[in-house]
Amino acid sequence: MIDAILGFFGTIVKFCYNIGGKNYLIALILFAVVVKIAMLPLSIKQQKNSIKQASLRPKEMAIRKRYAGRNDQPTQQKMQQDIMDLYQKENFNPMGGCLPLLIQLPVLLALYQVIIKPLQYLCKVPKEVISKLYEVAEITNTAATDAQFKLVSAMKANFDKFADVAKGHITEAELPNFNLFGIDLTRTPSLDDMSKTGLVLLLVPILTFVCMYLGMKINKKFMYNANEGVEQDAATGCSMKIMDWVMPLMSVYITFIVPAVIGIYWIFNNIFGTIQQVILAKLLPIPRFTEEDYKRAEKEMNGKIKKEKKPSGEKKKVRSLHRIDEEDYEQPAPQPKPKKKESATGLAGMIEKPEVKSDDDKNESEEKSEETENTEE
Repeated sequence: MIDAILGFFGTIVKFCYNIGGKNYLIALILFAVVVKIAMLPLSIKQQKNSIKQASLRPKEMAIRKRYAGRNDQPTQQKMQQDIMDLYQKENFNPMGGCLPLLIQLPVLLALYQVIIKPLQYLCKVPKEVISKLYEVAEITNTAATDAQFKLVSAMKANFDKFADVAKGHITEAELPNFNLFGIDLTRTPSLDDMSKTGLVLLLVPILTFVCMYLGMKINKKFMYNANEGVEQDAATGCSMKIMDWVMPLMSVYITFIVPAVIGIYWIFNNIFGTIQQVILAKLLPIPRFTEEDYKRAEKEMNGKIKKEKKPSGEKKKVRSLHRIDEEDYEQPAPQPKPKKKESATGLAGMIEKPEVKSDDDKNESEEKSEETENTEE
């Protein structure tokens, strides 16, 4: 199955190689264009997914504002749950735009295998024939990434030596050409190689870093940023800034351990990806909102909460001091007030009922009567 997929990629690269004048650099540029065109429907879907998410931003910010200033874990979990409920209600999948990114990595890995095994995937030479060619060339470490490159170089130097084994499978004219202006693109850039060719190959890691770093900066201006305006702690903000440097540096590291042609493909892939994103952003622009739009969405979201009241007969809910949600505690039912007795009418109203005094009132009245008697004496 894997060999079939790699063979398919090899056929595409060979087609690009043939129409590109049998220039491997032009073949890689054409292959990058073919990949971008093939993935264009997925890129359009990703852009539409970003537009959908951007259209929900005012409501999402209204939810975040409702929980602003409360950074404890229960509150944050409740806020995230409300946001996910909003996404589900609006039929939005936040992971729907990740498919193009997930596909690019397998394509790069497949291209890597096609490039380091040109006789097998580009020239369609069977494995058993390649094994015999290794024996003729006296190459023992056949698992090395540059094993087939060395084999191709040996066959170009003296094809008559391999003619009997290669007969019916490949001719000298069909051997792939990896040279560009006298530079062998199958070589790996190295800081130890200070020759003219080595210095030229060092341009590959440098251009890889520049293209990827600038591409990320340009893409941020034309892509929807879900974290824009969202309150973040210092650690999260710092980690995002570090990622702006880590990704390009990781690409530079990869260019030092793979043939230069992989780095060249990665450079053109980033350039075409940036151009594609700018064009999609112009054709399918991300919606922008004013302060009035955010206030209107906040009123709408708060109005929905007020309308969601419990039916009559149930006990009223009150907010907790923690204010995670509105269903923390139950308010005790109000006690009924005593009804005032209506004054009797007619003869019953003219009869005064004697007041029933408490023991304290009786003691006070007795003390007052004794004082009056003493004063009269």
